[in-house]
Amino acid sequence: MSTTVSTTASMLFSPLTTRAVKGDTAYILSELAPQLMDQRRIQQLVNNNGNTRHTKEGSNKLISLEDISTSTTTPKPDDILFNSEIPESKAPLSLFQGYKATFQEVESPNNSKKKSKFHKRKVRGLLTEAFGSQDAMSDIASIDGDYKPLNQLIADRDRVVRENNKIQMQESRTKAEIKKIEGEIAELTARKLNLEANLAKYNERQIELSSQLGDLDEKIANFNPENNNSERRMRTKGKGAAKHNYEHGTCIKVLEGHDDIITCLDFDKSCGTLITASLDNTLRAWDLNNYRCLGILDGHKDVVNCLQVNGSRLVTGSRDKTIRQWDLSKLISHPESVTNLSELSFASASVHEANGLSNIGDNCWIASLEGHSKSITCLYFENNSLVSGSSDKTMKHWDMETGQCILTMDILWAMSSSKVERRQAGFLFDSYIFDGGEFIGALQFRDVGLASGTEDGAIRMWDLRTGQAHRTLLSHTGPITSLQFDDRHVVSGSVDRSIRIWDLRTGSIIDTFSYDNSVTSLQFDTNKIISCAGSNDIKIYNRTNFQHSSFEGHSQQVQCVKFKDSILSSGGRDKVVKLWAL
Repeated sequence: MSTTVSTTASMLFSPLTTRAVKGDTAYILSELAPQLMDQRRIQQLVNNNGNTRHTKEGSNKLISLEDISTSTTTPKPDDILFNSEIPESKAPLSLFQGYKATFQEVESPNNSKKKSKFHKRKVRGLLTEAFGSQDAMSDIASIDGDYKPLNQLIADRDRVVRENNKIQMQESRTKAEIKKIEGEIAELTARKLNLEANLAKYNERQIELSSQLGDLDEKIANFNPENNNSERRMRTKGKGAAKHNYEHGTCIKVLEGHDDIITCLDFDKSCGTLITASLDNTLRAWDLNNYRCLGILDGHKDVVNCLQVNGSRLVTGSRDKTIRQWDLSKLISHPESVTNLSELSFASASVHEANGLSNIGDNCWIASLEGHSKSITCLYFENNSLVSGSSDKTMKHWDMETGQCILTMDILWAMSSSKVERRQAGFLFDSYIFDGGEFIGALQFRDVGLASGTEDGAIRMWDLRTGQAHRTLLSHTGPITSLQFDDRHVVSGSVDRSIRIWDLRTGSIIDTFSYDNSVTSLQFDTNKIISCAGSNDIKIYNRTNFQHSSFEGHSQQVQCVKFKDSILSSGGRDKVVKLWAL
């Protein structure tokens, strides 16, 4: 009996085991079942003894007094349990507390959701108090769930490995497909860029042809036979270039007479007059109909660096720091001693043979413009406006009617204001020494827009209303020697041995042509770019079929070129001027 009592007490008051905390009720009942069954047997035996004694007392005496005394003096299990000394437990929780924490009380449907969170926190708190930390409680709680047999673990591992291999294969296929798609995208992008470039060229050519078509329609609509006949009567009956149909690239005539390198030239086809300048300090006028020198336009005291002919108006810029205006119509209308151009040409030739060419500049000179402090290096005029560039590092805007300077633009100031921009583009011209030479190599303007090319390799766009440079095109690595622009493009030549075509809208380079020597002169229209680059031939680029060709004929380097319509003129270091058919 004492064994039963101690067993029962130990079960009731002993500390909670891991399985009790886990809520394994079946385990607890299995431990208590033998003890409870013994107590029930004892109670049943006592009850049976009492009933037998009362029913059979009168008839016979089967049970002795010793048995009765023994049965009556047997204590009840409850009394024994109550009177027994309960062993002191060191567990923080009793069986009842563990049971209460483990099994949730039955709640009403409305209150179950509200108390679920509180019950979980309470259970977590009780378990934490019992086992000291959340990690210990997690370890204890995961004993049953993590336990698996070895074969099951091996099977799980094999399954994970197969799944991992499958994912790796899918990943490899996906990467291969992505790489293939990227290659196709790159190829398509390159093809797209090529097609867009071709499309842009086609659009430009279409615009140019539309413009030419409009001009031709206008000329046809305004055609007057009487004016055409009068223009023909103004020309001589000699064999001019316009009276013959020459093949492309044919040298029509060679004009000899200068004693040094040809520096610049220009002509007007309608008047049939060609003007050339040379290092021999002469400015000569030529008759294109008879290929004769009409005479010398005297007036400048030094070499003429630049000139422009527009109709019957001629403007020249010289190293003597002055700009002169000439009227070529007086050269044709007022011959002093001859009645026609042929006679004037032969008369001039005879004078040249005897005493040298006659001075015909006094008849044609109109006015002089003075203001620059150094040599005039380039100029351009349109209507009654003229812009000149000088080695004094300034450009001046002139009114040709009044002869007054309207505006002066300082190149050095513009360069200092764009120093950061030039450094960002990689041009380190701060150490460049600008000493002499053609500081401003070329310029051109249209309306209020001016483009200039300078010795620092930069092309600057100016506003003639304010005199401010609002854009700088940087790419050339040497001084600019020539430039020209239209509504869409700027074409520039440089000492860096290249010609660059710029997009005026974006300021980006469309195309670049490289040569063996410095580019000294160029001119372009919608169909072609003609230039000379330190060689004996003339470079021609066809903008329609993108083909390069050349005219060969000079014995030394070609120095300058100029073309109008179907006639090209060129001057070189061989001291001659050549006329070519385009």
